[in-house]
Amino acid sequence: MGSKGGSRAIKRYAAPSYWPTYKKEYKWVVKPSAGPHALADSLPLLVVLRDLMHVVDSSHEAKVVLNDNRIRVNGRVQRTIDFPIGVMDLISIPDSDTYVRILPFRGKLIAHQVSRGERDFRLLRVENKTCVPGLKIQLNLTGGVNVLLPLSNPYDAKNVKYSTMDTVKTNVQGTELLEHYRMQKGAYVLAVKGKNSGEHGTLKETVESFKRRKTLVRVEKANGESFETIIDYIYVVGDNAPIISLPEAA
Repeated sequence: MGSKGGSRAIKRYAAPSYWPTYKKEYKWVVKPSAGPHALADSLPLLVVLRDLMHVVDSSHEAKVVLNDNRIRVNGRVQRTIDFPIGVMDLISIPDSDTYVRILPFRGKLIAHQVSRGERDFRLLRVENKTCVPGLKIQLNLTGGVNVLLPLSNPYDAKNVKYSTMDTVKTNVQGTELLEHYRMQKGAYVLAVKGKNSGEHGTLKETVESFKRRKTLVRVEKANGESFETIIDYIYVVGDNAPIISLPEAA
């Protein structure tokens, strides 16, 4: 007898704590499918539409709206209720002129309304970079986005200006690089994981570790207070000031 495969739903008690769902309201909740975000870092599109944006009241309504091609995720029409949505994703409903960016706030993910000037770009972090055949460097970005950079000769790979943990500004689809923000002292960063999730401020100090992603950093907030976390939990959102609107610090 063959395996039935993975479950398409999870119990609400087992859902991540940052999901905006009531544990005792129902037994089951839809599970994010495989996609651009990991299960531990994402919400299913149904939960975003129903519990964050409040544009539908049930999964049936969500399916009707999605099948009508009204919902776009990062500029592309999306029709599945279990599509995974993560930090920095842009959800739009052109019919109602609704545009939101998924951001962390007080340990949870929220749908943050964005202005007209912020609707045409995304911020993606460089997770890795590799050499690929054909004299090219591939940047592996968050959100399942990969960008190829051509090289004139193999030695140019050492001089590629993009480093892991840096942030790049791209168009909504993630196909075009627009700007580059380095992970360095003085950069404006946003905590996207950990107990300080949603806090943001200026990167003031780093303590190098034998593992790059475990580097300890100190971030100073606008009110003069500071917090410490690891570099893997923060996201550069600008050089000296954020280039996107952010929720009020927790």
